[in-house]
Amino acid sequence: MENNSTALSVFILLAPICVVWIFKRFGNHNNAVAPTAIETKALETEKAKKPPRKLPFTDFSDECLRADLEKIWQREVSKLPVHTDLPRLSKRIDVTLGDHEYGVTGLPDFEMPLTDSMIPSVYRILTTTSSALEDEPTRSQIKNNFLTTFNVSDAEAKGEDKSRTIPDFDVAGTLSKYLATLDDNATIRALKCCNQSFLFPAVIRLKFLITNNPDSNEQDMSYKDLRGGWRIQVDIADDQVRVIHKKWEQSFREDSFQFLWELEVKFDRMVTVLESATVRIRQVKFGEEDTTERREQWDKLTKLHVILPLLAFECVLNALILFKVPYTEIDWIAYMQEVAGVFVDKELDYSKLRGDTGPLVYPAGFVYIYGALYWLTDRGADIFSAQLLFAAIYMIFTAVVFDIYRRSAVTPPWALVLLCLSKRIHSIFVLRLFNDCIAMLLLYCAVLLFIKKRWSWGCFVFSLAVSVKMNVLLFAPGLLLLLLKRFGVWGTIPKLAICASLQVILGLPFLLTYPVSYFHGSFDFGRQFFYIWTVNLKFLPEDIFLDKRLALGLLLCHVTALVVFLFVRWCRWEGGVVKSVREGYEPTAEHIVTVLFTSNFIGIVFARSLHFQFYSWYFHTLPHLLWCTDLPTPIRLIIMFLIEIVWNVFPSRAWSSSILATCHLIILVSLLMKPLKPTGLPLKTLEKRL
Repeated sequence: MENNSTALSVFILLAPICVVWIFKRFGNHNNAVAPTAIETKALETEKAKKPPRKLPFTDFSDECLRADLEKIWQREVSKLPVHTDLPRLSKRIDVTLGDHEYGVTGLPDFEMPLTDSMIPSVYRILTTTSSALEDEPTRSQIKNNFLTTFNVSDAEAKGEDKSRTIPDFDVAGTLSKYLATLDDNATIRALKCCNQSFLFPAVIRLKFLITNNPDSNEQDMSYKDLRGGWRIQVDIADDQVRVIHKKWEQSFREDSFQFLWELEVKFDRMVTVLESATVRIRQVKFGEEDTTERREQWDKLTKLHVILPLLAFECVLNALILFKVPYTEIDWIAYMQEVAGVFVDKELDYSKLRGDTGPLVYPAGFVYIYGALYWLTDRGADIFSAQLLFAAIYMIFTAVVFDIYRRSAVTPPWALVLLCLSKRIHSIFVLRLFNDCIAMLLLYCAVLLFIKKRWSWGCFVFSLAVSVKMNVLLFAPGLLLLLLKRFGVWGTIPKLAICASLQVILGLPFLLTYPVSYFHGSFDFGRQFFYIWTVNLKFLPEDIFLDKRLALGLLLCHVTALVVFLFVRWCRWEGGVVKSVREGYEPTAEHIVTVLFTSNFIGIVFARSLHFQFYSWYFHTLPHLLWCTDLPTPIRLIIMFLIEIVWNVFPSRAWSSSILATCHLIILVSLLMKPLKPTGLPLKTLEKRL
């Protein structure tokens, strides 16, 4: 008991830290704007009013931003306005050593004019940066050439010697001559990021994503620079150099919003490789003139004020569940018995791998993952340690799902609370330890990678999820369509090859020994389910439930629904399936999420049977799907409530299954009847096809 209490205390302390680190490292939690809702509505407006204009960037991803910034950064210093912007901003440029945060608070002061009073500030920036980045000869060149070009002594350049009045002259012009005397070095490469031209790719993205859409126009989301609100930090650490721009913007309306955004660019230590770039909104301040609708519009852009408290709430709630609610054994022991057959008994024949609940019916990825859990939990005997691991998995799972919702920007921030209120979901993760949890975590990680335009990695992780449990294949029709839209027929083949090759690699030990047994055991599409466990079809008599004709009928309905959505919903805005594939489209984050979630939901609606753990297959997609419909918000909440009630009725009853089927059909029909909206950027309007 003492060991359990210690482990629980460690979980409570470390879980919030891990989740915040995940968001900070991978989630871009303050990312400028989730592109979907804004981007797509902007496209809709453009299409209605004028022909699509050619965008000055290829897409909204961080990688594209990095590439566009790199093009500017690689220009010669003489072709960038460094000589004018460096003096103008010199008192707002901080050169720091080591990774730390610095703030920009309050109203910014005014920018100084271009006069010789800027000389000490410019000299400070050059000497401080060079002292951290350069060798002695380069430092001397930077210092001596400055003193010679500006005709000042070291003390005068530092502002320490004021005995001689330095005459006024063209600081920008003199600085331009000075920069021309220097060889290419890390200091100059870093300072090439400190000018207005370098900001252009980030600025134009913000303008397009925030202001060019109907919602923003209705709420007057237009803005301008806040004078004096620009700060730059050059942070030099042991392994990297970061250049961080922080800039305040303000509404054109008086007494209206102001917001602080940030561009962070990371280089290697010698500033030779631009490694990454990210735009974030750091802070929003509202004024008296900001309406509730305008505040809600900003809420859709951030959601951070909801996400972090909810993650903290989940940490506490999971700790309470672990401590107060007893564990319920269902499949854990069977899982351990099955993987022990592989790693202990060295058995590779799937037909001989069994547990208390029956034969092993999951692909090879399940064997490896639960094999690792087998050894981490003392051959499966340490249940509490397994629960702690699954609680950590749940926290990561929740953080990933929140990031998907933030980027898709369909639901209001408060709707994220709905994702944290399911009794059944917490039970599935922390008290039951089902493999569905791991499969769905990998699936949502793949969705996040697709949103971030990491299509190859997304396919890899998607295939990994399939290797844990086959239910992930319900997302496959939607993924195939997205790949065809984005890459065309020939470009899709390598992505599918990634998925297929991973399955072969993972299953290789079994395929080389007992291939028929492996395929029959892990990919058995004709498996018969038990009537006692069904949640969705309990209103049918058992003989009908077991009838193969019902299974064929549901499969036909499943395929028909996919075809209907394909032609009526998913490709109609582009002009049809053939046109969307032939011309190519860069799907928006909202379209990616909606197509994948709908594809899976169609499979849920027409599933032969849904067991209680299968709730995790689609619960976290429900708020997104409901807010993709035109249903009133009270109806959306009622549907969520009814579905949750049904999944907590044990054993299921005819009335509970009827309610579930009704709710599912309402959602499906509402999705089908939703007015069309733009689904992506035509690739022909982009500079190049990525």
